[in-house]
Amino acid sequence: MKTKIYLILIILINLSYLLAFNDVASSENIDGTVLEGKLLQIIGDNDENPNAQSALFELAKIKMLERDYQAAHDYLKRIYDEQIIDKEYWLAKAYLKLEDYTRAIISAQNFICDSEDSTKIESAYFLIAEAYLLSFQYKRALNTLETLRNSDYIQNYIPLLFYKIGYCHEKLGHIEDSILAYKKLKCDYPYNEITFQAEERLANLGKNTAEKTETTSSTYNEEAQTYLQAGAFGSAENAHNLGARISQIGFKYIVFDKTSNGKKLYCVAAGPFENKNSLNSALNKLKENQINTYIIKH
Repeated sequence: MKTKIYLILIILINLSYLLAFNDVASSENIDGTVLEGKLLQIIGDNDENPNAQSALFELAKIKMLERDYQAAHDYLKRIYDEQIIDKEYWLAKAYLKLEDYTRAIISAQNFICDSEDSTKIESAYFLIAEAYLLSFQYKRALNTLETLRNSDYIQNYIPLLFYKIGYCHEKLGHIEDSILAYKKLKCDYPYNEITFQAEERLANLGKNTAEKTETTSSTYNEEAQTYLQAGAFGSAENAHNLGARISQIGFKYIVFDKTSNGKKLYCVAAGPFENKNSLNSALNKLKENQINTYIIKH
């Protein structure tokens, strides 16, 4: 019996190395059914002994490879051995896939605090940023990425870091900062796969900027459209921040400038709206999100 357990543990160790160095490995690389059976034998009726705890951990990783994220989560939650620090890393991955972004962030943060594995810590920061992005918290995502950028952990995914930073700035309406991040990626890593995605975003930004310039620079609009003005700011950045909120709620927006009492203001307006129903619906929805507006023609 001891020999059998020893052989199974050797299998587990080999699987651990496989998963540690290849998070994207396919379940086709291992005979999952046979291995799961052997792991379940180790667990038996008592999942609290050290061998059973290790077996639960390996089962969870197999389920992650099989994209059965709920099963992976359930196995991980049965692990109480504090020596299995990587549990929180894999929990963060499972929560992210299950769209439980708050718990994904908490688990990744716990892992960063407890672990000394610099490679996985780097990945954990990206997990946190991705959870913020998927929950439309672009400022927090950007702060997380900037923390990683200024740390010693960023080693393996520098192109991805600049792409995500550019994307956060884009979503926040910081167009110049976004362009700078994408251009740095293009300059430093011209042949990276992510760079091609950055080039597409740069092209779209250039097109959108040209359209906005054409719209806002016109002194006379022959066919004025209906908008809901949401605010006016002395700072273009603040205007675009409000615009980003409007965009998150589900509406297009424009930023245009005007002069009032000798002072240049940047105005933010949702729209345009083609009919009264869509206008009133937008007005109510923006109000529900604490954005008060009034109708303008532009």
